[in-house]
Amino acid sequence: EALLKKQKEEAKKVINSLSNLEKGEKDSYTKSNGSIDQAKDEKAIQDLVEKAKEQDKANADKKALEEAKKKAKEIIGKLEHLSTQEKEAYTKQTAGSVDKAKTKEDVEKEIKKAQEKDADNKKDLDQAKNKAKEDIGKLKHLSPKEKEEYNKEIDKAKDQNGIDQVINKAKEQDKKNAKDQAIKDIKNSGLSEEEKKQAEKEIEQAGSTDEIDKKAEEHLQKAAEEKAKKEKEEADKLKEEYKQKIEDTKGLDQSEKQDYKKQIDQATSKGQMDSIVQMAQAKAKQKQAKEEVGKLSHLN
Repeated sequence: EALLKKQKEEAKKVINSLSNLEKGEKDSYTKSNGSIDQAKDEKAIQDLVEKAKEQDKANADKKALEEAKKKAKEIIGKLEHLSTQEKEAYTKQTAGSVDKAKTKEDVEKEIKKAQEKDADNKKDLDQAKNKAKEDIGKLKHLSPKEKEEYNKEIDKAKDQNGIDQVINKAKEQDKKNAKDQAIKDIKNSGLSEEEKKQAEKEIEQAGSTDEIDKKAEEHLQKAAEEKAKKEKEEADKLKEEYKQKIEDTKGLDQSEKQDYKKQIDQATSKGQMDSIVQMAQAKAKQKQAKEEVGKLSHLN
């Protein structure tokens, strides 16, 4: 009887020393019905001690698993290239998530899967950023400084939605720049005031950058054609006057004069005719200079 009592006391010490058992659990092994206090022999005592140790280990494993899950959620939560939905899928939503894991090994598998997905997402995001920068580089109405600023915003984007927002901003700015430049060019063109108003109206109503460019090109082409026509008309009026200048140029023979007059006929602007007269006069002076040298060669 004394020996059994001593064995019970020793068993209680062992159970009470198990750090992963709650007080209620320890009491259930030492004081309640079916506990050590009720044990009839040494085997019954040892069986209870073993059960307590198994429970202690189970509690320890459960605690370690919970700690592993908590840490896993922290690790997954810090992954920059996973969306909120993806993080939840790896932590609590699906059958294979951290919350559903039965072992620490299962938890590690979920961390690895999340990290691999994060790396894949980063790769996809980097490719999307490079493509976005290429697209921005093709916007012909943005200044180099504007393109640089939009590229910086692309670098800061966290996801495809963020990239798309920057691209849309860049396209809107490109369109605004195209419209501003087109209207400026129209104002500085040779179109009549009525034609300018019509051109500006069409540019303002244009729905895309390409349409703005097309409308501007059409009206500026018209302005260029009208300018060329006007210059040609002015040139035609001046041709007889310039032909007379050729005729009055001393030092040219008749064949040379006819050649220069023919060039005058083919000229389409006053500037061209001025150049032709200057060339004719320069040639005449050159011939006269040669004649003067020839006369001097007879002197000794």
